[in-house]
Amino acid sequence: MADIQFGRESRSFRKFTDIFHVVTCLIGLVLAAAAVLIPSYAMRIFPFIFLDGAALALLLAYMRLRSVAGRHQGTFSGLVLAFVGVLLLGLAFVGAVSVW
Repeated sequence: MADIQFGRESRSFRKFTDIFHVVTCLIGLVLAAAAVLIPSYAMRIFPFIFLDGAALALLLAYMRLRSVAGRHQGTFSGLVLAFVGVLLLGLAFVGAVSVW
């Protein structure tokens, strides 16, 4: 674990993001299936679905902003993804407060 370094275009960061995408999508799939199959718990599951989406959007925003450091080509899309991530995080918070 000590030899993992997240440099600018490091291989370990790409591996981390690939694993994070797979895990996040599997969690989202399980949560969505549980919301459909168990309707009595659907409202309690939705804040976790929003939180899962927020984590994925914020990581994508970080990746986009990190890869264009010094260039202006992908800055707008990174900022839009960051806004969507913060919006989903807010929806998760509001959903958690209203449901629980």
